[in-house]
Amino acid sequence: MTDYLLYLSHISAIISVILVFSWINNLGGLYSIDMSNQDSDNYKNVFNWHPVMMILGMNFCLIEAILSYHSFDNISTFYNIRVSKLFHILWQTLGVGFVIVGLIAVFYSHNYPPYKQNLHSLHSWIGIFLLSIYFFQYLSGLYVFLKSPTSSRRKTLPYHIYLGSFILFTSAMAITTGIQEKSSLALNCSSPIDEIDSTGSYSDLPLVCKQANWLGMNVIFSVFLSSLTLTVYSLQKHNSLLTPLNV
Repeated sequence: MTDYLLYLSHISAIISVILVFSWINNLGGLYSIDMSNQDSDNYKNVFNWHPVMMILGMNFCLIEAILSYHSFDNISTFYNIRVSKLFHILWQTLGVGFVIVGLIAVFYSHNYPPYKQNLHSLHSWIGIFLLSIYFFQYLSGLYVFLKSPTSSRRKTLPYHIYLGSFILFTSAMAITTGIQEKSSLALNCSSPIDEIDSTGSYSDLPLVCKQANWLGMNVIFSVFLSSLTLTVYSLQKHNSLLTPLNV
């Protein structure tokens, strides 16, 4: 069962990437970040890098990093470092890089004409709080688990695991509130209706609004699957420790 959950977690994370690229493709696509010409597609669509980079960094890479200790558990060491730990660091480093590009894109889209307010929404507050913890977790993890003695690693490991779980769940909050903000304010997916029963009008929504819903739900589902996978692995490990050596 655990192997199936692990595979499904990887697949759901990949689906998030596919969905966000499909969504952004219908919102104008991706162009190199260049703010020199206000009439260019690069200028007009610079924001599109933000959701793509955040999905890559705070959903796909984060899930892959957290699952790496189970995905590569059967591989031993490389230069006296566990291969699973190397992949964990690699995914987290890629995630940090994606997040930085995503931040550059959103601030560019706000700080060039037409100007928009920075850090005024709940989404942005959750995002800044999340990324502050994420960068702290990344830097402290590099120092403690690569440079500190074994005793220090053991003491800090429970906190590292807790923060990792907190970051995983909070990333889903940040991503889904961002999708909702984009859908409501920029795409007008919550337009007024004339009748009380609004269920029939969902089919009339633009495709980009439906894609936003699909993406948000898959992000939540990927976090659900990955956290369930971690829980099942932890329970199996706990039960194996409780099993008598001599039966």
